[in-house]
Amino acid sequence: MSQPTRTTITYDAEGQVTGVDHQSIRSGTADYGDGPEPAEPKRCSDQLPAVHISTATKTAAKKFLDAFEIDIAAERQRIADHLKAEADRAAASAAEAAARAAE
Repeated sequence: MSQPTRTTITYDAEGQVTGVDHQSIRSGTADYGDGPEPAEPKRCSDQLPAVHISTATKTAAKKFLDAFEIDIAAERQRIADHLKAEADRAAASAAEAAARAAE
């Protein structure tokens, strides 16, 4: 019976794959004759050269990261627009109050 695994892929700033970490997930305990051992993850880390990762995988990962960057840029723009509108409203209120005070 195979053990479930968790794979973590790390990317650099350009979206290139820099490493793949495989983690076997063990559940329960195992008795190897010297008493039960706690279930601890067994890890192996592979630093893969780029030639071992398919172009399709690299392209998909890059598109995935680009989509997040676009979403983040849009959210930053939305917040900047909201802050500018708030500043404009505050300036208009201040100008209106100054005009009333001058009367």
